[in-house]
Amino acid sequence: MTKPLAYTTFHLNLAFSSIEEADRGAVIERCYWPLLRLAEEGLPIGLEASGYTLRAIAEIDPSWIECAKRMIDKGVLEIVASGYCQIIAPLVPPVLTRQNLRLGLGDYEEILGVRPTLALVNEQAYSAGLLPLYRDAGFKAIMMDWAEPASHNDQWSKSYIDRPQYVSGACNTEMPVIWSDAISFQKFQRYAHEELTAEEYFEFLSNQIARGAKAFPLYTSDAEVFDFRPGRFVAEAAIGAVSEFERIRLLLKSLQRSEEIDLGLPSQALAFLQENSPRLRLETSYVPVPVKKQRKYNLTRWGVRGEVTLN
Repeated sequence: MTKPLAYTTFHLNLAFSSIEEADRGAVIERCYWPLLRLAEEGLPIGLEASGYTLRAIAEIDPSWIECAKRMIDKGVLEIVASGYCQIIAPLVPPVLTRQNLRLGLGDYEEILGVRPTLALVNEQAYSAGLLPLYRDAGFKAIMMDWAEPASHNDQWSKSYIDRPQYVSGACNTEMPVIWSDAISFQKFQRYAHEELTAEEYFEFLSNQIARGAKAFPLYTSDAEVFDFRPGRFVAEAAIGAVSEFERIRLLLKSLQRSEEIDLGLPSQALAFLQENSPRLRLETSYVPVPVKKQRKYNLTRWGVRGEVTLN
């Protein structure tokens, strides 16, 4: 019997509003290089970065780009697309989203020599009209948050999170969705920050496997929160004596040796997609634009703050 698959997608964003330009070199060294070193050890790693961020990395540390290309060629690193900028797509005209995806794909090919087929929905702000745009750009699947859409679709089975599903969008477009998940990435962060013991984290993970998870998102959030503090919150966890990426390495190595779960790349989760699964609508009349984690990350927040594009 095929073992469940666990995957990661670390988000890289050098235009993060809490990161000063002067700190970008430190972020690359402390947060981005450790991810490539994990891949060099044979650990499958998913990375999402905008074209803007990749260009910024290439300018500051071109050796990182060269190493990333080698890891992609070895099959231990997968790039998940977002576009040239992290545009809040439901707030802009479709032509702008089309151009953003086109420019981003050009950057991935130019800088890394790869054309991703999996796209993360920017800031997890989804509307049904986006699906044809991703399809037309050549993407085969999207990555989107589970918790927020599920909270407004009472008829959904809780088992839908256990594997990728099909999403229906505008113009009769259907596309697979690979889930990201706020609860799972927060558990992962708390383990890395020494707020959860390894035993507590493995108990959480074992519960997901026992529940029936077939494709599990271990981590689908920011890379800059490990061994670096972007200064978003007063209550940010202090950096401990042990490297957080070392704790992550130990965790991933343990999972790689496990007989209960396989570590893989995000797109490998599509092997668990079932053709006869129901076609889901992520949006509802009550929530036409689901977002990440919780309702405070809604379109009003992005629009009022003027953050239509986040690079």
